Amino acid sequence: MKKRGLVIVLISVLALCFVLSGCKDKSWSKVVDKELMLVGLDVNSPPYCFMDENNSIVGFDVDMAMAVGKRLGILVQLNPIDWKNKEGVLAANQADVLWTSYAITDQRKKDMLLSDPYLSGKQVILAKADSAIAAKSDLAGTKIGLTAETAAYDSVTKDPGYDQIKENLITYNSSNAAVKDLDSGAIDAVVLDGFTAKWYMNKNEGKYKVSDDAFGSEQYGIAFRKADKAFYDKVAQAIKELKADGTASRLSMKWFGEDLMQ
Repeated sequence: MKKRGLVIVLISVLALCFVLSGCKDKSWSKVVDKELMLVGLDVNSPPYCFMDENNSIVGFDVDMAMAVGKRLGILVQLNPIDWKNKEGVLAANQADVLWTSYAITDQRKKDMLLSDPYLSGKQVILAKADSAIAAKSDLAGTKIGLTAETAAYDSVTKDPGYDQIKENLITYNSSNAAVKDLDSGAIDAVVLDGFTAKWYMNKNEGKYKVSDDAFGSEQYGIAFRKADKAFYDKVAQAIKELKADGTASRLSMKWFGEDLMQ
């Protein structure tokens, strides 16, 4: 009888633990209760997210977030944030997700829940069409623009040749600011995401060129708070469905001119 009583107690304890653990994560129910997903964005990252001529927030990541919201039956509120403090914004519940070409790293995997990568981007050198810069080896002695707290910045600082160029790096708050200085001659090149570079080239045909080699490649994903597994699962399932029905591929064609969906 004692053994049977002990078994019953253990089963009860395990059942209680299971119930409590399931009740802890209310991340999805909170989103449902407020009927919206608050998306933290960097509006300086075309074609992922940027302000168009009508001052509207547009881009691939914006369209994907909207499509996920529609699939989940919730509104999407776009929240442009200080991208240098993006992790702090997420931790302070000022955004439910970070969703603008967010590079997946080992450290970020420890700190947050990250979605499966949905796209890979190379970090390339953008220069004027008549520039002698064609590769990383040509950057010695030149002024190089970078947007702070981006995959491009991380790739450059981790590059084996970083010591040879670090004194010539100039950081900016946006790729637009860096490209404007490139146009004026204040700097000689900009290191940035390859699809962002292509966007500038398409807008200004014949004005720029892109390097033959790259500083590295990054995989991009969506960042969630570590505790928000239930919400994460819902978004992940919605993205899976958007890939399966062709929506993600159509949006990729719209913004990148090719199907890049992984």
